[in-house]
Amino acid sequence: MRCSVSLPWLLAAVILLPMAAWADTVRTRSGEIIHGKTRRTRESVLISVDGKVSSIPTEDVEWLVKGNTWEIYQKKLAKAEEQNSAKTWLRLGTWLKSKKMLPEAREAYQRVLAHDPQSKTAHRELGHHLVDERWLTEDEFMASKGKVKFRGKWIDEEDLEAAKAAAERERLASITWFEWDWTLEDDLGAEEFEAKKRVVEMWQTWLWKVGEGNFALRKVTVRDRTSERGTMHTPAGRKDARMLTDTLWAQVQGGTMVLPGNCDAYTWLHELGHLLFNCPEEYDSPGGCPCVEATGAKGGEMQWCDASNHSAEQAAQHEPCWEGYILKKYPNAKHPGPGGPRPPVKIAIRDS
Repeated sequence: MRCSVSLPWLLAAVILLPMAAWADTVRTRSGEIIHGKTRRTRESVLISVDGKVSSIPTEDVEWLVKGNTWEIYQKKLAKAEEQNSAKTWLRLGTWLKSKKMLPEAREAYQRVLAHDPQSKTAHRELGHHLVDERWLTEDEFMASKGKVKFRGKWIDEEDLEAAKAAAERERLASITWFEWDWTLEDDLGAEEFEAKKRVVEMWQTWLWKVGEGNFALRKVTVRDRTSERGTMHTPAGRKDARMLTDTLWAQVQGGTMVLPGNCDAYTWLHELGHLLFNCPEEYDSPGGCPCVEATGAKGGEMQWCDASNHSAEQAAQHEPCWEGYILKKYPNAKHPGPGGPRPPVKIAIRDS
């Protein structure tokens, strides 16, 4: 239940702090460098930064080096910058490759070519192909063969449209869809029904964004002049209101979200978290949480929290929304989610 005023993308950002001596170092696939003490699990890397532990999915880890490897790299990099020759950059690239620090190794090999454009070693390490005495990048070589890259794989150009169509079908099949009734006790005119359509479109936009592409409304049927309760219900006299009562924004009663006719996206997502995922309130401690299950006054933000940003005060009471509730209720969901373009929602009007 949301009872106080509030205002309106695991790999969540971890604040990069100065590296402690002999700390391990992780590079994520997004390019973020994080220093801390690490421990591998079957599905993730746990990293502790100043006592705060974050979980990085294994598939999001570019590389992990232990101890003072990063410090050694910085010294070698400074030496290569100072000497700035093909030989020193090639030596650095070879060392980086041995440490599986491949993005940094590629940068070093690129620096080799700046000094020696015909270096066979650098070209081969960069995956280049020698064709008719001319070095081609991987993209140039594959394009010359009539190939295009799609979702990380090379395919024949003539197969691209079929591959895109198959990928779109796969994306839509991965979404958890909802078909709900929104019942209102008041009588609505044509313009008021149009206004409710805009409200539903807004909810769809924010559900798609905050749900990270995992959840969407397939169809919402809006019915007026009925006391029968749909999944969403607006009591008499509240069709144009932003709050359910003077002190209550909205609430879940049984299997119904009871809300005002102009329910804002933050409040709607807050109650949706209760309805769909059984997420608890996040404003029941002084610190709150950066989550829609908190309130603006308690640090609430347009997201469901995860282990990386769940507040310590809330952690003492319950688990974060994603790991503790959403992914348990919907194990096929992904966090971070697949994203993609927001799907349309079909809105049916039943004017009584």
